[in-house]
Amino acid sequence: MTAAPEVRPQPLAPKSEPAHEPATPTVLPWTDLTANRPGQLIENQDDASYRAGVAGEQRTAGVVAGLERSGFRVLHSVPLSPRKDIDHLVIGPTGVWAVNTKATTYEVTAKVDGAVYSVGYRQK
Repeated sequence: MTAAPEVRPQPLAPKSEPAHEPATPTVLPWTDLTANRPGQLIENQDDASYRAGVAGEQRTAGVVAGLERSGFRVLHSVPLSPRKDIDHLVIGPTGVWAVNTKATTYEVTAKVDGAVYSVGYRQK
């Protein structure tokens, strides 16, 4: 009686992967955001509205700086893209808050219930 020949599985040929870049780099660059200044993204724009925006962001930075005594950490001008940023990111015991600053020439009031009023009218 002759023995059946031994059958060994053969490795499959490797599949050819489509050529593409990974969704995220394998090593992300580290950027220390604590050095960012309020209004840093727009401070070099030569336009009155941009200058008013920078001044508004600097005033807001002064207000939210007081939160650091209560255990919060504040970051400014957190980049989202080359042309967009989060004006102020407040991180602390109650969560993470993104603060967008608008410089206006009229009074704006925020109520405890979250309603915002400007020139006497509730904003949507």
